[in-house]
Amino acid sequence: MITQLRQALNIRKAIHYNEKKVSGGFARLLLEENAPIDVSLLKSGLHIVLAFDPGDQLGSDSLASLSRRYMFHMDLDHESFRVYQHLDTFHPHLHVVTSYDSFISERRLRMQSKRVTRELEHEFDLVRTQPLRDTDYVFMTKLDGHQHLLDGEPVYPARYGKEVMGRAIHRTVSKVLEDYQFTSLVAYNALLRMYNIKADRGRPGSRIYEHRGLVYRLLDERGKTLGMGIKASRIPGKPTLAFLEDRFARSRSNEENASRRIRTYIDWFMQGDTPPLPALQEDLLAVGVQLLWNGDQLAFLDNRSCWVISGESLGPEYTASTLIERCQAQQKDLVLCHSLSHTADWPSQSR
Repeated sequence: MITQLRQALNIRKAIHYNEKKVSGGFARLLLEENAPIDVSLLKSGLHIVLAFDPGDQLGSDSLASLSRRYMFHMDLDHESFRVYQHLDTFHPHLHVVTSYDSFISERRLRMQSKRVTRELEHEFDLVRTQPLRDTDYVFMTKLDGHQHLLDGEPVYPARYGKEVMGRAIHRTVSKVLEDYQFTSLVAYNALLRMYNIKADRGRPGSRIYEHRGLVYRLLDERGKTLGMGIKASRIPGKPTLAFLEDRFARSRSNEENASRRIRTYIDWFMQGDTPPLPALQEDLLAVGVQLLWNGDQLAFLDNRSCWVISGESLGPEYTASTLIERCQAQQKDLVLCHSLSHTADWPSQSR
């Protein structure tokens, strides 16, 4: 079970969104508790989504009971609220619109919602959502029983001047190529960026670019290159441009299934009231999809399928510029998202 909770700055808009789904046959009003919501008196409220695994067999009575229990444990059962069952996705889910309007922070409500979710999974015998923050090495955690990418000796971000550059690049590149799939240099570099490494083709028109060369370079925390780099042909396994392009071509036939899953989650979290960009990033992380910011480019890491896909490959609606526009992101949001993407889930450098 996954819960998504955010403030509805315009409760009339939230209700209209769900009622429009009902009139189109894509949802139904499951229940309405306490007094009807008076949109003429209220401006804001809460819009909550309760989503379930397709394997959870839940009838209407069970869904109604579960939503009441959720509101009770959230101390919201005394508020006026409506519960809508949406029928237009592969996974069953509910939308709850409530008149709740308080000074309690949204962050506190989110933390309480996570605790309540775990309790309801046990109470209703639901498929439990495996959290991604169970270990220090969260970024590369795979789900569904797969082995950790950083199995054995942990692979830390490379640090210039602290170890032999070739050794740091080789151990990182070999593990990335072994465990993950890509179909573009953008996606490949988005993942390497997490390790402070870049596969650099050089500037268009340069000698290295015209001769289809590839140089691996170390990066600082701001993404600036350090040192001279090392040619791909000098690294064991020779992860050259030709090697990568052959790898991309062989992987392309399997890309669509992974792309469809990522697009489905983005569309789901973007429906209704558009979330702030940092909130969207946290919501996607909760279902195993991590946003990887690399300068002005964006890629998506799916830990379930072990795919990294660029926003351009997903489609024009999923590029960095489009998501920034759809979420009406400010500069402070971008700074926070880049910070979370690059550093939030890494173990301490002191280890």
